[in-house]
Amino acid sequence: MQNIFKSWIKTPEERDRAKAEALEDDVAREIAIAKVDKKYNKISQQEFEKRIATANEEPYVRVVSLEIDEKSPGSGFFELDFNEHFVEYLANSGYEGVEPEQIVDNWFNDLCQNIVMEGLEDEDGTAKSFMTDSKEGLIIQRLKTDEDTAEYS
Repeated sequence: MQNIFKSWIKTPEERDRAKAEALEDDVAREIAIAKVDKKYNKISQQEFEKRIATANEEPYVRVVSLEIDEKSPGSGFFELDFNEHFVEYLANSGYEGVEPEQIVDNWFNDLCQNIVMEGLEDEDGTAKSFMTDSKEGLIIQRLKTDEDTAEYS
């Protein structure tokens, strides 16, 4: 009798959460819990998207922040957020590293190098030369911020 009374006084969030947690399928349960958390503003849209991708075993990566140096707009850093499926995708694509952050770091460096190389060609595809003390010669460095994020400057 006490359980019936408890269900009468549950909040809508508690009822939604109990319904989500009762799902037998692991993926469906994780998605349903993420939807409840999002509905009741327990998580951000970005965290919701990451949890859905993770539950579906899909790669997820996004830029968390981009900071630009006011005095030198060619300098700054990126902070990335990613899930283990993104790391697995990179590893399966040939990126190596001991830690997941190293694998993502190697990919990000490759990405940045490809962007720079594209910028070093003129419209005809001819390589341009540049001085190492110019903005094109800046070196990108990585700083780990926590388990799943890193800043690049």
